[in-house]
Amino acid sequence: MAQPFSLGGISKTTVMLVAGPTASGKSDWAIDQAATEGALPNGSGTVGCIINADSMQLYHGLDVLTAMPSAADQSRMNHHLYGFLSPYGEKYCVSRWVKQALDTIKQAHSKGQRVWVVGGTGFYLNTLVRGLSPIPDCDRSEKEHLRRQYHQATVAELKDLLRPVDPVCAEHLLDHQRLLNAWIVYQLTEKPLSWWHGQDRITPDLDFFRVLIWPSKEYCMHRAEKRLGAMVRAGVYDEVREFCTHPDWKNSPLSMALGLKAMDEMLQGNISENECHSHYLIETAQYIKRQRTWFRGQYTPDYIHDT
Repeated sequence: MAQPFSLGGISKTTVMLVAGPTASGKSDWAIDQAATEGALPNGSGTVGCIINADSMQLYHGLDVLTAMPSAADQSRMNHHLYGFLSPYGEKYCVSRWVKQALDTIKQAHSKGQRVWVVGGTGFYLNTLVRGLSPIPDCDRSEKEHLRRQYHQATVAELKDLLRPVDPVCAEHLLDHQRLLNAWIVYQLTEKPLSWWHGQDRITPDLDFFRVLIWPSKEYCMHRAEKRLGAMVRAGVYDEVREFCTHPDWKNSPLSMALGLKAMDEMLQGNISENECHSHYLIETAQYIKRQRTWFRGQYTPDYIHDT
């Protein structure tokens, strides 16, 4: 049983990181805690503000399916970096998220706001704390040109390209996007991505307090079942139907959203609604298991909320 949480003794400029598996209730917990500090003077907003650290919730288009905070929740206090990217535009990466998060933190602190960074993408949170490798900013048009040029390359082909110049990344990276990013970094900087990762990181001049929302797997799955029912009532099928009409939806980052493929199969008449829901819950359980494994090994909390 966790000890009661208190902000007493935690500086207003300490950045609060709130992480946990999907359906653990981390967003609700963070909003409730942030709201305890009330409003800023002169009606200029709330003391607390929320920054998104969920890679799926960066994109608009599947707001219901990705469980983006509701309009009611977002009206309680400022929310940042939610749904601001096109799901069919330029590929986003952790370095851009860190830079935008740091800019948002700086602006919030200038207003006297406490910042809560909330999400289940632990890699984003850890990179924010550890800082970025000093990879120089490259021309965006050149990056996009290379991305289009090698877009159709397979994982095996990208590994073959990388192996002579960056054997570390060729060996350890598994997905298309990360392999392509490693190849682009080498092409534009003439140094392998693994070399850049070995350099001293540029760490932010900030203090962090890490919270881990850590209920049981059974509790998360109970919430996931309730969330699924709420999604259906909120029109998730119509949202998925519209999203999947786009000719390039299978190449969108949102194509990895939990339940998307099962719902598309159901809408095409290939599986029943019950089968769709079963697929969604199985997929969610597997994802929660992976997240729990990651958080156990990679995230060092200052406070654990386990109820």
